[in-house]
Amino acid sequence: MRLVLLSLCSALLATGCGSTGGPQPLRVSCGGTSNTVLFDRSCLADADCAAVTHETDCCGTVQISGISRHAVQSFQSLESDCATKQARCACATSPSQTDDGSVLTPGRQVALSCVHGQCFTTVR
Repeated sequence: MRLVLLSLCSALLATGCGSTGGPQPLRVSCGGTSNTVLFDRSCLADADCAAVTHETDCCGTVQISGISRHAVQSFQSLESDCATKQARCACATSPSQTDDGSVLTPGRQVALSCVHGQCFTTVR
């Protein structure tokens, strides 16, 4: 568990998420549009977080991210709307990734944590 937390801290600091500016929102756009919606990622404990999935391209590639539990309903509403607008293309789906860039492979699970006041996913 300590190694996972150290990895999470390193990943957060590398992306600037652990900076003095506070938690960075999750930025989501639909179907390649330039419209971006921001979702709250702030937390005080792991229980404040939820993992959500966002389809990032027309191939069906999925990003698994951590957001604040209170933002889940809004996120799901947007994701449902995105699904109706997302065009499909004939390409292979890339592996699902978590917030730290880890790839979800068979037999592994997504770990959700509150790190430095921000909901964050990784693979364990």
